[in-house]
Amino acid sequence: MLSHQYKQVPCTSIIINRSDRQRREIDTKGLEESISKRGVLCPIIITEGLVLVAGERRLTASLRLGLKTIPARFGNNLTPQELRIIELEENVRRQDLSWQDQVTAVGRLHAAWVELDPSWTGTKTSEQLGYSATSGHVTDMLRVYGEMTDPKIAEMPSLAAAKNFLFRKDSRGIDNAMALIMEGRVAVTANHESGQIISEVLPHFPVQALAPLVVAKPNPSGPIPVAESILKTDFNSWAPTYSGPKFNFLHCDFPYGVGVFEGKQSGYQRADAQYDDSAETFWTLMETLVTCRDELMQASCHIMFWFSMDYYSEIFAFFRAKAPEFTINPFPLIWAKSCGSGITPDPKRGAKRSYETALLMSRGDRFVCRAPSNLYSAPTDKKYHPSTKPEPMLRHFFQLFVDEHTRMLDPTCGSGSSLRAAESMGAKSVLGLEANETFYKGACEALRNFRVLAAANKGSK
Repeated sequence: MLSHQYKQVPCTSIIINRSDRQRREIDTKGLEESISKRGVLCPIIITEGLVLVAGERRLTASLRLGLKTIPARFGNNLTPQELRIIELEENVRRQDLSWQDQVTAVGRLHAAWVELDPSWTGTKTSEQLGYSATSGHVTDMLRVYGEMTDPKIAEMPSLAAAKNFLFRKDSRGIDNAMALIMEGRVAVTANHESGQIISEVLPHFPVQALAPLVVAKPNPSGPIPVAESILKTDFNSWAPTYSGPKFNFLHCDFPYGVGVFEGKQSGYQRADAQYDDSAETFWTLMETLVTCRDELMQASCHIMFWFSMDYYSEIFAFFRAKAPEFTINPFPLIWAKSCGSGITPDPKRGAKRSYETALLMSRGDRFVCRAPSNLYSAPTDKKYHPSTKPEPMLRHFFQLFVDEHTRMLDPTCGSGSSLRAAESMGAKSVLGLEANETFYKGACEALRNFRVLAAANKGSK
């Protein structure tokens, strides 16, 4: 228990175990002025061995003011765990902690109470800290605390942003699990003790929220062979016969149908670096996409669709008429070509087109992973394909779509840069189609080199 009396203790004699402390930086602004006028009104708490338990900010301010002593209460007959709880309780109630430190303090405090009393619950933690048990605030904090090792969570600007990120992540996990059930790729059971099996579908997901799900077969470990990730085939002939797992992200980079190789201004005069960019090819691919969408897409799915502004209105009208369940964001994603390259259709009357646009579309009310800027600047990369989308740009926009649940299809993958970008971001699986022999071989070579390098980097850690 804590002593009810206190005595003055020399400030410099108090021991601070820095490695055990919650706070790393001590801000004493305002407190120094108060102490200089009124003294230390609330005693600090120390052990019989003069180790600080609570009150580091008051002690630090006193030292900075040059005070010789400070009032202190002693923790008598308290276990180290009880002393730790006292310190954490004080930290939780501080107003100057960052949201990360406050979440960490609540998480550690809850764990300390559970260690003392295994029947302790989050509801009891809420009540102990003065929160309504029905508000869910402490429950949310404990959930965020459990994910703090993820840099994406720890670097969020606020607790609300972290909670929203996890809400979107959970929603996408549920969508993915439901899609697997509908496809008959998982079994359903009433066994509520199946948390370990559930985690194979929904890693890091709160098991109690989805206890009835059981995975029939876990996914094989290890990298997928390149031959299974890129197929040399035409989307128009492949899609109508497809019967495999459905995809929840499609990256569509169809030929724009604007005759990009026509005329001297195109900049692409090499016969071996061309592809069919006729309007007929573009609209045929569009027809295949919407006709086969039920076979290809999960009920909850994102589509990133590159297009020419020449067809902006026509593309909107096409999807609204033939795939009315698609939601189309009218504000496109924009790749600004920092190298200044582009097409100049009429140099006498217009500017060079040094940017490309992509629509952000969804099937079902699917949440994004994160919300990056809709503009990204990067140079072109034509090593494997004349219209390659650079990986840094794709990784920027793929923050919207790609996480550990992502099953991505690129129907006309070209250089395969989208596959490499998605895989580098932890996508569950990627599949690209490429009909051109030269581009297919280049994409396979690039993906193979990427995986060799990724494996080497992983092995060196």
